[in-house]
Amino acid sequence: MITLSESGVIEDIEQCNSLDNIQGLEFYSGILTPSMVNAHTHLELSHLGGVVPQQCGFSKFAQSISASRGIFSEQQTLNAMAFYDAKMWSEGIGVVGDISNGLSSFATKQCSKIKYHTFLELFGLKNCDRSRLDNLCEVATDLSLSNSLTVHSTYSLNCIDFDAVVQNECDGILSIHFMESEGELKLYDGRGELHSWYLECGMQIDFDKYSSPVDRVISTIPSSRRVLFIHNTMITESDIMSLKVHFGDNLTFVLCPRSNVHITGHKPPFELFLDSGCRIALGTDSMASNSSLSLIEELKLIESVPLATQLKWATEYGAEALGVGARYGRIEVGKRCGLVLLEGVDLRAMKLTSNTTSRRII
Repeated sequence: MITLSESGVIEDIEQCNSLDNIQGLEFYSGILTPSMVNAHTHLELSHLGGVVPQQCGFSKFAQSISASRGIFSEQQTLNAMAFYDAKMWSEGIGVVGDISNGLSSFATKQCSKIKYHTFLELFGLKNCDRSRLDNLCEVATDLSLSNSLTVHSTYSLNCIDFDAVVQNECDGILSIHFMESEGELKLYDGRGELHSWYLECGMQIDFDKYSSPVDRVISTIPSSRRVLFIHNTMITESDIMSLKVHFGDNLTFVLCPRSNVHITGHKPPFELFLDSGCRIALGTDSMASNSSLSLIEELKLIESVPLATQLKWATEYGAEALGVGARYGRIEVGKRCGLVLLEGVDLRAMKLTSNTTSRRII
């Protein structure tokens, strides 16, 4: 039995043998969890659902996103963000790590019941405007929106711009798209579809002095920086161990399996992460590469991981990664973490089913 204050703070958790006569008691059938944490999405791309074809490959996906800019009106974009913000909340997501390239999502976040951390993302091998991002950080801070400046990836910034962001320890949490495709790995060897695309666009690559994406981040990012590595589809066991040795508890791997299947048809190596002892969190990526922003649907693709561990990935570890573990992530006395009900779970086998859904109780 969980007792809550009027403001939603957990006051007591206890087991009771006789519940029938307790006034104000509500009964639910299923699994109660704290609010879930979507550690990686792009709310500002919510209007792009169904626009990008499935399994088109990473470079074509990136080109499709670029080509779609300007097709939709400002009101269509705002309506889509408001819709998916409300839907995430109703389905039990209480914390979101969100990537932003502009301020279009700020108004939605200001009015939201969700706790957002906004990663203001720097990218561009041709045109990279750090001052624009610094201004966005100031605007977000003035609006009391938690934020930090981050680099997009290890393949989309030259060395000067990349190093300037990651080596400034005052800039907070980093969120880096990482090891998402074979093209990213091959780029460091001067081959592959991403390399060919860059050559066609006349983009200069000055980071090929590093042997791999892992080598680049370990060589340039201080071990004291808190880093979320996003996607990790092509990562190996030795890569995981190298990053773990360098970053220790400042390291989180964020998996977005449905997005990876949508773009390339691949899934992250769940078993490697399960055995690694590293902090794992979950994200949905954007509607451009997904059919919804539901964490329950992400969990359904992770059948090889025990349900108890899955739920830690979707709650506690994401909250720790985003620095809000003091309030969110666990059902504990003193926390105002919200309560979410998972229904349609196979409680005998302790597994999610195709009918499992999540809805917010508190």
